[in-house]
Amino acid sequence: MAATGLLLMRVADPENKSPAFTAFGYKQILFEPMVGGGLVTLQMGEMKAGIRR
Repeated sequence: MAATGLLLMRVADPENKSPAFTAFGYKQILFEPMVGGGLVTLQMGEMKAGIRR
């Protein structure tokens, strides 16, 4: 999904005049560790396995 968004940004702004790429990069730093296979995935695995902390 992210690759499609980056491709569309590149098509819409090939000279990178808007701040969209920079904003996307900052968003990814905050978003990916939590949702993109990090803490949320860990928690879901623990919930399915019945592991309690």
